Amino acid sequence: MHLLLALLFALPTREAALIDCSARIVATDGEKMWPGWAAAPRSVLLVGAETEWLIAPPAGVPPFEERKRTFDPKLLATFPVFSAEPTVVVGMPAATGKTEEQWLWTLVHERFHQFQYSRPGYYERAEKLGLSRGDTTGMWMLNYPFPYDEAAEPYAAFSRAVGAALRARQTPNFAPKLREAKRAWRAFRDALKPDDYAYFRFQVWQEGVARYTEITLTTSEPCATSRPPNMIIDALDKPALREQKRVAFYALGAGIAMLLDETSPDWKRGYIDRPFEIDTYFQP
Repeated sequence: MHLLLALLFALPTREAALIDCSARIVATDGEKMWPGWAAAPRSVLLVGAETEWLIAPPAGVPPFEERKRTFDPKLLATFPVFSAEPTVVVGMPAATGKTEEQWLWTLVHERFHQFQYSRPGYYERAEKLGLSRGDTTGMWMLNYPFPYDEAAEPYAAFSRAVGAALRARQTPNFAPKLREAKRAWRAFRDALKPDDYAYFRFQVWQEGVARYTEITLTTSEPCATSRPPNMIIDALDKPALREQKRVAFYALGAGIAMLLDETSPDWKRGYIDRPFEIDTYFQP
């Protein structure tokens, strides 16, 4: 469908094909992994150097094929743009510094955010965490003053312990390595103030599981190659909380989700209905 639009308008053909591919991944293999994902909002605003195109506009929003650019062409984000429904706003692969394959899986990642954000009560529950501190724009989710420097050492121990446990899956060493990971988790949790730990849990639920989905989702679509899960384990071995700040939580959150596949195989059933509580399935 988007390829037809590309022929009728100035929508870039290659990017249109990748957007189509991401939508098919969600509708087929993604739906099997996360029932209900295929019914989530699917609007995408593709941002070029001078022009931007709206694909699959939100319900009730007048469609447009192209308009003068209003967003940063380097943007890779999901948020309400035209209505309460979340829209993926994404620049071109070259502008965002990604290969086409990386860009495709980033689209899948962002489409998972559409699934998360569109669930009933998401924003109300996020506000009840009490972390916004008066911010009504939602930017606290990115800019919360987490003590990245102070928490770096216990975080690094936790990250490496999760990586070691993942490497020990399906071996006799898994149980002791899992215990070590839980001890490291306790030490990390105890080093934080309650609000700081709540922010970590929030990021694990939101960004960590989005990264987990992006990495572990296998697809039968010929337009995509599945990404190897060892990408996560390699990242866990090289924690860089001071440098990466919030982005470091992506890999650790994904690693925790991968451990949950081993320890609590049914954890996905409660994931959506109990936002920001993923660690209740894996008590440290």
